[in-house]
Amino acid sequence: MLDWLTTRHGFRLHEEDGAGIDHVYKAAFYAEGPNLGYSLLGARGGIGGPNYADLMVMRDDQGRQRSFLATEANFGALKAIELKNLLVPVVGDFSGPKALRGIGEFLRKNGATVSAFYLSNVEQYLVPQTMWNRFCANVASLPLDASSTFIRSVRGDAGGTRPGVSPGPNLFRSSLGAMQVETRSCGG
Repeated sequence: MLDWLTTRHGFRLHEEDGAGIDHVYKAAFYAEGPNLGYSLLGARGGIGGPNYADLMVMRDDQGRQRSFLATEANFGALKAIELKNLLVPVVGDFSGPKALRGIGEFLRKNGATVSAFYLSNVEQYLVPQTMWNRFCANVASLPLDASSTFIRSVRGDAGGTRPGVSPGPNLFRSSLGAMQVETRSCGG
């Protein structure tokens, strides 16, 4: 994996990045498998927090499974995106001057537009207004169009959509937002 990142893609990694990637792979993905869940300060999955297996079988408000593993067509669509190297995970300060602005430069140079931006729950960490304003301006600077969509994880179950789990405020569901509309007042 490190060779793929450094040789094929030419990313310059910090020395600690290799150890961090190795730790995440061994301690999380390999050890936990489909039971991998989000943990905050050592609390495994939190109360009602879904694990990976839960997310893959979760249903939306209309009762449909939408995960990339739900159907062969969904898997094929994501595989095609990944094979074209169009899925870009970003780790960095979303309110800082590099991560999102750098992606915007790359996309513009290659004539591409952001179609989806999975935020997870990162917005809750952008609490000071100055951080929020910088984040919003960074997103507004990306090449967007009317179909560019935020995908968020928000607390609150969508009508008890997780099999065998009662609805409750600690469960997560997805929420969509129009990126252009939500960042229009932020400037780029």
